[in-house]
Amino acid sequence: MPIVRNETICFNQPILKGRRLTVYNIISSLYHADYIDEYINDFEITHQDVREAIRYCKNTLCNEFKNSMLGTAMDVFFVHFPNKV
Repeated sequence: MPIVRNETICFNQPILKGRRLTVYNIISSLYHADYIDEYINDFEITHQDVREAIRYCKNTLCNEFKNSMLGTAMDVFFVHFPNKV
């Protein structure tokens, strides 16, 4: 799903299109990597959705995140899902 912004949803934070799941939620769940598989299953997102969130942050520099948080989230995802890249 593409990442979009909508003034009427989630205070205009970047979200997965058609969902109320913010990029911040996805990245922070990866940063706190204790339950990645459970998070992906519970929120019914795909590995592609996670990659889109990472790509969005990487391309926009996600001012909301500290660079170390994004870097750690990326490392965790690619270590846990090397075949999903």
